[in-house]
Order: sequence, then C-alpha cells, then structure tokens
Amino acid sequence: MDVKKISSMQVDRATKRKELGIPEDAFAFLTVGELIPRKGHELLIRAFAKSNISGAQLLICGSGREKEHLTALIKELGISDRAHLLGFRNDIYELLKCADAFVFPSKQEGLPVALMEAMAAGLPCIASRIRGNVDLLPDSRYLFESSDETTLCQLMCDVVDGVQVGQECTRNKKILEQYDVRNVSKQIEKIYTELLGG
Repeated sequence: MDVKKISSMQVDRATKRKELGIPEDAFAFLTVGELIPRKGHELLIRAFAKSNISGAQLLICGSGREKEHLTALIKELGISDRAHLLGFRNDIYELLKCADAFVFPSKQEGLPVALMEAMAAGLPCIASRIRGNVDLLPDSRYLFESSDETTLCQLMCDVVDGVQVGQECTRNKKILEQYDVRNVSKQIEKIYTELLGG
C-alpha cells in the first residue's frame, strides 16, 4: 500500500461532490466492494436508513449481481435521494478524499485493500468484526458484528457526532505504517540479503 500517495492526494471536494450530485455540506459515508451478499451491503443500507442522519449521503462503489436487489431496497426504504450505487469506479482515491467516513460491512475478508486505502486517506473507519478487519483495526470502538444492524446504525451516528474520531484516525495511521510499500520493501530486502548471505 502506497500510504503516502493516498494521504497526500489533493482533490477539489466541491467539484467532485458536484460531479456525484451530492451536497457539498452533507456528511458522506463511502463503501467499496463487489455487489455480492458477502460484502454486507444490504445490512449497511438498512442501517443507514434507520440512522436517519439529517442530510447524510451513502455512496456505494462496485458492480455485481445484487445491483437490482439493492436498487429495489433503496427505493423501498425511501432513501433514493440519499443512497447511491455508483457502480465500478476508477477514481476511488478521489472519492475517499471527498467522503467523511468509510464503512466496511463485509461478512468475510482476507486483508482488505479497500479498508487499508480508507485508513490511508485519513477517514474514520467503521467495520465488521471479522478476520482481516480486526487485524487492521484492533481494539477499535468502531467495530460491529457483521449481522448487527442496530450497532452499525449507532456507530454511524457516533462517527457523525465525532465520538473519538480523531483518536481512531491517528491510531489507524500508525497501524497502517507497517503495510506501507516502503516498509514492506525494506523487510523484503532484508530477507533476501540474509538468504543470499549479505
């Protein structure tokens, strides 16, 4: 992960939001992942609708077989003006820079790149308490069980209210240092040097 590249990226937030059709002053939640059941998008959409955070927007990036189902769910819940399926995107880093929080409700992961990218962008991250996520966010107050819609809803409200957000972001940045491409390259070089006898 090139942490420096992501963290230093500059984006015109107002212009990007205008392109997306969302208000400049709205609190925007972002998630990235294929539209399949394992990624937990339905739970996120339901929790977002239940939170009823004034003016908040939900941006979902990804394509997949659940698109029609999730589109219908958004319409059924009456949040079509606030929840947006953006499809496959090539501008994730820019979207991270114009979002206010990242939500990752997956039911199963390895070591999730999308979550690492959000951490590198400096966003507060809400994530399911599963393997991979807990490795990146140990002891975070923003973890929830992958089937717990109520807790996810509350955490979304908490992050809007700024509950320990600064502390979380600072700690996330520190944790992510070990995955930065520069540190990983040094470790690989050290291993090869030792194996090749200097």
